[in-house]
Amino acid sequence: MTTFQTAVLTQQSGGVVGDIMINGPQRGQPVQLDSADAVNNVIGRAMFLKSTGQQPNPGAALVLGTPVAADSAGVGFAGILANSKQYVSYGNESDGPLGPTMTLPNDTTAEVISMTSGIMVYSLTAAKISDYVFANTTTGELTTNSDPEAVIDDNVLVIGARVVRYSTTEAGSCLISLT
Repeated sequence: MTTFQTAVLTQQSGGVVGDIMINGPQRGQPVQLDSADAVNNVIGRAMFLKSTGQQPNPGAALVLGTPVAADSAGVGFAGILANSKQYVSYGNESDGPLGPTMTLPNDTTAEVISMTSGIMVYSLTAAKISDYVFANTTTGELTTNSDPEAVIDDNVLVIGARVVRYSTTEAGSCLISLT
């Protein structure tokens, strides 16, 4: 039996995590997901290029857990896994094949965005406009900080990423730009 809505939230989300929300210049590329643990292939999280000994081409595999150092053969940060509405949903373990999920299996061809005026993400920390964005190198989860030189365990600064809308006082959705 369906029930009627019983609560009205005072603030709606600005959009769906992983969706581009501000028109403007964009740069994205198709990639083949290849993470050590596919549970981290979550739309709206950061992805890193796998080191292959040469500059990656579009379609290069992605991996979480071993970002490529600036002085090695790869390029490190690839972008934010984006555009939730373009993927087939395979469901989830608890709800079966029709269960909601934002996680993609390995070997999925996906799109990562490395430049945009605004993409919706989920920050594990409070976020305020103009904060810098950091990505966890194991899970791809994002956090924000007002100091670009902050040392956050297992996190790297996402160069050119800043919070542009939707400040939060705790973990939640915010809009970031990638330049």
